[in-house]
Amino acid sequence: PGSAAEKAGLLAGDVLLTIDGESVSDLRTYSALLKARAPGDEVTVTVLRAGGNKSLRAVLGLADITTFKRLKLKTLERFC
Repeated sequence: PGSAAEKAGLLAGDVLLTIDGESVSDLRTYSALLKARAPGDEVTVTVLRAGGNKSLRAVLGLADITTFKRLKLKTLERFC
């Protein structure tokens, strides 16, 4: 509760598409993009929600990196 992900409006079931405009096509890319950020960084994430794209902004905290890692990631191939 009170995480940056929650404050930004991320919901369980959101499918992460991009971080700062960079495509998140698999877990390796996702991990590299997240490792390139630090607590205090502001990021824009785009998620697929209810059939549409939604952009959200968040300021990462140390605990938030763990929260982002818990999001259910799905590859784009599943939606093509």
